Amino acid sequence: MGTLTGRLTTVARRFVDDEELAKDAVQEALLSLWLEAELPPNPQAWLIRAVKNRCLHLARGRSRRFKHEAKARGAWSEASFRDDPARRMERDEWDRTFSRSLDRLDDDQRTILALSLVDELDYQSIALVLEIPVGTVRSRLSRARRALRDVLVRMLPDANLMTRSRGDSADCPRDRPDRLIPAR
Repeated sequence: MGTLTGRLTTVARRFVDDEELAKDAVQEALLSLWLEAELPPNPQAWLIRAVKNRCLHLARGRSRRFKHEAKARGAWSEASFRDDPARRMERDEWDRTFSRSLDRLDDDQRTILALSLVDELDYQSIALVLEIPVGTVRSRLSRARRALRDVLVRMLPDANLMTRSRGDSADCPRDRPDRLIPAR
């Protein structure tokens, strides 16, 4: 059987360029022969055909996998800033600070901020949920953002948070406390 496996491996290498893939195809063909209920009339020819078919199957699978992997590599970067442990720790610390600052707000302020920032509802939708006029939503949301900003400034006095004075919208993203991040 040793010379037969050598010949089968040679046949397999003609279809696939990889030695290991060729050996896998031969092994799977031999296993298929073993599992057959009856021995085929010409086992050697049957094995050669099984090796050829298995090689073609493995080559197609490898080709599809390479195509999808290449597509994935193009779409996604291997390394990400999220993989950096220091950045992850900073983000976790910021999340904890932000949560603690939300806890210090009144229930009404926390609710309206959650509807706006977490649920990403627009003013009209918030007004419908809370059953209040749109103008009231705007004023309450403005006060809630200001209160959150004040709490964050008290909690992080040395962080140099981006803040905005009246009329100067270039310093801070427009009323988005979720974008209030420590300046670097």
